[in-house]
Amino acid sequence: MSAFVHLHVHSEYSPMQGVSSLETLCQTAKGQGAETLALTDTNGLYGAIRFIEVAQAHGLRPILGAELTHNRHRAVLLVKDSFGYTNLCRLLSQRHCDDDFDCIASVQEHRKGLIILSDDLSALTAWKRHSLSDLYVELSPGALMHQALAFSRRTRLPPVATNRVHFVTPQEFPLHQILRAIAFNTTLSQLPPEACCAPHHWLMPPSILDSQFPHVPHAIANTWKIAQHCQTEWSFKETIFPNFRQLSDPHAFTLLREKTYDGARWRYGSLTSVVTDRIERELGVIRDKGYAHYFLVVEEIVRQAPRTCGRGSAAASIVSYCLGITHVDPIRHNLFFERFLNPGRHDPPDIDVDFPWDERDRIVDFVFARYGSRQAGMVANQNTLALRAAVREVAKVYGMPPAEIQQVSRLLTRLPLTDFPTQESSVSPCSQSALRQTPRLSNIGENGTPRSLPSSPSSRPHNGKKPHSHLDEASAFTDLREPWPEIVRLALQLQGRFRHLSLHCGGIVIVPDDLRRYVPVEVAAKGVPVIQWEKDQTEDAGLVKIDLLGNRSLAVIRDALAAIAKHTGRHIDYATWDPLTDPKTQQLIQQGETIGCFYIESPATRLLLKKLWTGMPADRRMHADVFEYLVIVSSLIRPAANRFIQEFVRRAHGGAYRPLHPLVEDVLGETHGIMVYQEDVTKVAMGLAGFSVEDGDQLRKILSKKHKQRRLRDYQRQFVDGARARGVDARTIERVWAMTMSFTGYSFCKPHSASYAQVSFKSAYLRAHYPGEFMAAVISNQGGFYSTFAYLSEARRMGLTVLSPDINVSEWAYEGEGTTIRMGLMQIKGIVRGFIDRLLEERSRHGPFQSFHDFLSRLNPEPAQTRLLVLAGCFDAIAGEVTRPGLLWRVYAEHPTFGISSSRSVTQHATPLLPSVRLLPIPNEYDTERLIQHEIELFGFPLRCHPLTLYARHLQNLPITPATEMAMHIGRRIMMVGWLITEKAASTKHGKPMEFITLEDTTALYDATLFPEIFQRYGPLLTNERPLLLEGLVEEDFTATTLTVQHMQVIV
Repeated sequence: MSAFVHLHVHSEYSPMQGVSSLETLCQTAKGQGAETLALTDTNGLYGAIRFIEVAQAHGLRPILGAELTHNRHRAVLLVKDSFGYTNLCRLLSQRHCDDDFDCIASVQEHRKGLIILSDDLSALTAWKRHSLSDLYVELSPGALMHQALAFSRRTRLPPVATNRVHFVTPQEFPLHQILRAIAFNTTLSQLPPEACCAPHHWLMPPSILDSQFPHVPHAIANTWKIAQHCQTEWSFKETIFPNFRQLSDPHAFTLLREKTYDGARWRYGSLTSVVTDRIERELGVIRDKGYAHYFLVVEEIVRQAPRTCGRGSAAASIVSYCLGITHVDPIRHNLFFERFLNPGRHDPPDIDVDFPWDERDRIVDFVFARYGSRQAGMVANQNTLALRAAVREVAKVYGMPPAEIQQVSRLLTRLPLTDFPTQESSVSPCSQSALRQTPRLSNIGENGTPRSLPSSPSSRPHNGKKPHSHLDEASAFTDLREPWPEIVRLALQLQGRFRHLSLHCGGIVIVPDDLRRYVPVEVAAKGVPVIQWEKDQTEDAGLVKIDLLGNRSLAVIRDALAAIAKHTGRHIDYATWDPLTDPKTQQLIQQGETIGCFYIESPATRLLLKKLWTGMPADRRMHADVFEYLVIVSSLIRPAANRFIQEFVRRAHGGAYRPLHPLVEDVLGETHGIMVYQEDVTKVAMGLAGFSVEDGDQLRKILSKKHKQRRLRDYQRQFVDGARARGVDARTIERVWAMTMSFTGYSFCKPHSASYAQVSFKSAYLRAHYPGEFMAAVISNQGGFYSTFAYLSEARRMGLTVLSPDINVSEWAYEGEGTTIRMGLMQIKGIVRGFIDRLLEERSRHGPFQSFHDFLSRLNPEPAQTRLLVLAGCFDAIAGEVTRPGLLWRVYAEHPTFGISSSRSVTQHATPLLPSVRLLPIPNEYDTERLIQHEIELFGFPLRCHPLTLYARHLQNLPITPATEMAMHIGRRIMMVGWLITEKAASTKHGKPMEFITLEDTTALYDATLFPEIFQRYGPLLTNERPLLLEGLVEEDFTATTLTVQHMQVIV
């Protein structure tokens, strides 16, 4: 049996180099008889924690390492012990963070605990001169092996055999070539040969590798010798907490107790035994788990902003509530603390806190100012190639014309990408099915195995003629011709491959000493330190994450409250404000009139709210808790739970049902016997199958981790066996497990949903009582579910008046007061923020502008900016009888060369002017059609009318049903017109793509459905640039009406 151990192995975590997944590498190595395997990705430990897990699952001893490369130097560094791991993290951090990084000197300084393999002869010479131990000459099959072997013999440095593995099989070499071409941003024909490894750098079995080193058998033997000296037992059980102001653990806990009870008196007034018992129980767990410092650190961060939303499982903690980290009372709303923290939980839970989106960077800056870049770092996103990006990149490598690439990319936007594999090289039947059902992609092959790569099309001779397009524009839905099927096949295999790091949306870790002891650190494009791991590996390594996230709705609430205080004098304290029992707010939520309201404004949620409340019997509706139902709705709207939504509504309306089982009847009472929250998984497993709290929580967590499916099968067996032992019948076990599996991937815990529902309620309260201030804040902060046009249309339906911008009234943002909204200057396309800031400052200091001349003389503005303000109507109120064209003549007179341009766009320059412009008569005002055109170009939509009115002559003789009358035609085929507001891709249970769309006419919003056959036929027509004419069947579901589309066309 060969003694060979693979010590130089690259996986997909070598960005744009390695091809194979960790699963494939470990499975193949084990199949070859390996007992030990090293992972040495380029300049990083990007997949180290995941590798340990996968290797151990396959019965392999994992060795951690990395190939350190810098300029012309390179070396493989293998970890011998904990010192070596720390030094490797520091070396890799220096490599990424230090501009003056010296590879040879740094390795020499941090060599303790590391074994060094290299064929870099200059580096080896320097390291030998300094008597570095554990130094080996790396021998790999190829032209340079004899040179390295001669160096080894001459210097008496021991040789070691490797094969520089970059892929599992020789057939994957073409994928490696494509990755390298993408990395070099070139075509295959132009890719430098030295950019790739050799075709023989695959995971060769030891029997083949032995034959590659016939004259140096000791190089093979040394691989086993090295492996014996490397650490292969890994445990990251220790949780690494931040330290609050260098306090000892007892002092930190004492301070936490004081702050908690101070906060309890603030929250509750007098303290009942229920409150104090809950506090003591939680403090006991926090003390025993060592979390006191963590809570104090988070509390200090949260105090930097007055409006926050602590969410996630931490909202189940009364300690979090009393500290002001969260704002939902866990006693009032029956929140399960053990979902957040329990004595048996070994993985570190994190606390998630939302801040207004435009305050979040300031909060992050505070953290780095407090703890420094040595103790704090952002968590990474490990960005991978999505299918569309993979298709684009492979097509570029093939030299396909950009117009063709764009065309195919547009076709791919109609695919339900959740159907595609993300890690393994195999292509699932579901992926192929989705491709074959998509126009132009239907001739993609039955498997994803690539043929040998043809040369790049750009390198092929064209006989002096312009190459023809591979896409026939005349046949919109024909099959793709070669090489597109080949491109898509390859892209399917490359999707999910690690490409580069970016910043996680909010995750940050703080350690008590030096972050570089625990994980390699890089510098993000924003200049902040970022660790090499994404959130899951971060948590699995014991680093405690704090999520500091930006939330636009908190800024909406902040700005609306400020406007209310300004206009009415009423000051609402965000922290103590409790609108949950306000009748007007409850009614608005029950009617689904929630556009603009945080988290409950999507078409699906509004439709569910209408179904839930409009059909509920009066007696049940009278006693129903609107907030608790909103919490349920917030959790129930998730892809895997769709099949339970209808049943939940039926039961909420009083429909009879049998509980899942008497053992869990009380557990699911508030959700009518349906598992809705993540903690329901834990509670049902405990009640039905006898799980402990710890095992139930682990089952809940594993359901959300795709890479832990092997452990999920073990828990399924435990669940089935435990339920059987308690006398549960097989059919019930199957039903309950199916409901449990609906929590795979995307689901919420009740504390999280309750926290979000509270913000939703506050948003709804503002919409109900202060609609102008609220809708202005929604539009100003942008980033909502809908476009500005859709929000303004909704504002008009709410009875609000939308006013055009005014030079003496408008601010940068939209302003709302009572029943009016004034458009902000931010809406004008092409306007410069710096110029507007100067304008507003001048107006604030010296008062309103008295005339157009006054404006020009006080600001001396750029003519292009002035022109935009004129065409937007900003001067209408102070221009007197002078028309907009007249104002423009004045601008042109002051700047005779301004406006000389071939462009007709209002956001550029206008028609060339005559030299005698000052002598021309003042022109008449623009006609209505021209004014509307200016609004469309400047604002993105017409302000003075609904865009559908512009198409009135096309529609006047058609039997069109207004959206407000839709419910009068249930069961009938009708014709409707609408402007597309939003669309949501979906798929049937058989994987066929379909679409849900929301449109609006001049009367209301309405929802429509395109089932697969109709979607395939009319999906490419969906546009928000022209109105759509639809015919279909009106259907009712729990009093909510939708249009099932049967025909559709674009109105031109």
